Amino acid sequence: MNEDTQKLELIAKELFSLLGVDASLQAGETEDGDLLLNVDVTENRGILIGKRGENLSSIRTFLQHAFYNKVGRWRYVKVTIGDWLKRQEEYLLPLAEKAAQKAKETGQPQQLYNLSAEQRRIIHLAISRMEGVISESVGEGRERCLVIKPDGKESKPQNS
Repeated sequence: MNEDTQKLELIAKELFSLLGVDASLQAGETEDGDLLLNVDVTENRGILIGKRGENLSSIRTFLQHAFYNKVGRWRYVKVTIGDWLKRQEEYLLPLAEKAAQKAKETGQPQQLYNLSAEQRRIIHLAISRMEGVISESVGEGRERCLVIKPDGKESKPQNS
C-alpha cells in the first residue's frame, strides 16, 4: 500500500467512526490512477449508498476534499460499497458503446440524460478510449447531460 492509499484509508476510518458505521475499509488505486476505497459493511448499506448513489457521492466528495486538505494535492477518489461501482459500470459501459456506435453511424450527437457526475465521468472515460467519437457535458444543474458525437476526424478515401 502506498502513502496516498494509506492516508485515504486513515481519513475514511475517521469518517466512518464519526458516522458510527462499523466498516471494513480497503484503499487502492485503479488502472486509471484514481484512488479507490472499498467499503464493506454488514448493515446500513442502502442508507450509505442512498437514492441513485447520492449518499455515496457525498462520501466520495468529502473524502476527496479531506484528502486534498491533508496531502495538499488533488486525487480523484472512487468509493464503492459492495458491488455498487461494478454494477454502475456494467450498466453504463454498454450504454456508452451503443450511443457511440449510433453517433458514428448517423453522424448525429447522442444525448444521455439523468446521469450523476460520477456516471458522466465513467462514460467520459469510456468514450475517451474509443476511436471516432468524443464526449462533453452540457447544461447546468439538473439539466446537465452528456453528449456523444463524432470527432470529425473521419478518414476520407484519397483520390488516386
